[in-house]
Amino acid sequence: HIFALSGLHIAIFAWVLMLVLKPLSPILRYSILTLFLVVYTAVAGFPPSLVRSLIMSLFLFSADIFNRRNDTLTSLSASLIVVLLINPFQIFSVGLLLSYFAVLGLLLLSNPLTDLLSPYVSKQVLTPIASTVSATLGTFPVSSYFFKRFQVYSVITNVIAIPISSASLISA
Repeated sequence: HIFALSGLHIAIFAWVLMLVLKPLSPILRYSILTLFLVVYTAVAGFPPSLVRSLIMSLFLFSADIFNRRNDTLTSLSASLIVVLLINPFQIFSVGLLLSYFAVLGLLLLSNPLTDLLSPYVSKQVLTPIASTVSATLGTFPVSSYFFKRFQVYSVITNVIAIPISSASLISA
């Protein structure tokens, strides 16, 4: 996951750009952010995980311009509709399925898992663990079906590696 271009990278780039562009008007900030993310996704060859994240980001950030509430689940659903309108055969892409199921797992399981375990573990320790477990559980059906296996050690390695790689990417 660290080396695969994914929503994690789009989120980090968008977060850094939003901080840098904060003094600009919302429309100008959104335009620059959109241009950067579209070019980044194009240079990467439009992989399903980046396309999903790009479209979701555009929906989420445009909510500020239109004074609407951000809703990540709606953005996820809308991005899938857009992707399938552009290319209906993407529904057979393992990369697309893994990307959407991972985000769906994060959205549906991360907070309940954090709430369940928060009396026992600090939030700083629990958040990356809950995120990794949630994404892994989300992708479990796709991974099991297509690859006929489930890598338990990936949960442990991601809990350690994702924060380190995120900090490295931001500082780079």
